[in-house]
Amino acid sequence: MQFRVIPLSVNSGYMNMAIDEVLLNSSNPVIRFYDWMPSSVSFGFFQNVSKVNVGNCKKLNVDYVRRITGGGSILHDNNKEITYSVIAPLSLYSKNLVEAYKEICKPILDTLSYLGLKPSISNANDIAVNGKKISGNAQVRRENALLQHGTLIYDVDFEKMLNVLNTNLSLDNVNSRITFVKEHFDISKDGLYKILKENFCKKDHFFDSLTEDELSLAQELAENKYKTSEWNNGTNKEKLKEACYLS
Repeated sequence: MQFRVIPLSVNSGYMNMAIDEVLLNSSNPVIRFYDWMPSSVSFGFFQNVSKVNVGNCKKLNVDYVRRITGGGSILHDNNKEITYSVIAPLSLYSKNLVEAYKEICKPILDTLSYLGLKPSISNANDIAVNGKKISGNAQVRRENALLQHGTLIYDVDFEKMLNVLNTNLSLDNVNSRITFVKEHFDISKDGLYKILKENFCKKDHFFDSLTEDELSLAQELAENKYKTSEWNNGTNKEKLKEACYLS
């Protein structure tokens, strides 16, 4: 099956999440790359917004948005990471969640290996180098399709991260748990993206852009769902889950 590849674009966090959901609703195989502007915190579907320091986000011009995937809260700092999404029919990947993560994360592992690093899968859905997280990934499955999205961390502003997340971790704690590509290899972000894209595009593929209809649907979803306090501040998980499937 041929994958549609949408090259790297820069969007708000609300639009990035909305585009993912629009593409998931189509169930067609897609690989998409993107960055975040302004910088945004995304937090997992099952998390409470209390994991985000909303006051500091506003001060630092950082958006915050709830994902439809699980996992923890993370700062997507503009120009400091490459984010990808894979949308595909469930039949293309293992029914076993851990195995599916391994299959979809292989291009990231190959990219880091190409740079001379020794990556490994950690906690089923993270990728680590020297025991430190360098890529986080999350997945959601619907009746016929899955969405997996994740990051490859290129650079990190640890102080900014700690300012926008409500965490008990200190700067030393974070330094001991997270690493980034620039710490290990002298490469531009564009150079890293080129290698990552080549590894993801080993599958049968064609390059494309979002259609006007897809962008229009995503803009509507961003405004009416992902920007709303009901979605981002809500604590009723049943209502939130219903919203996931109605959109």
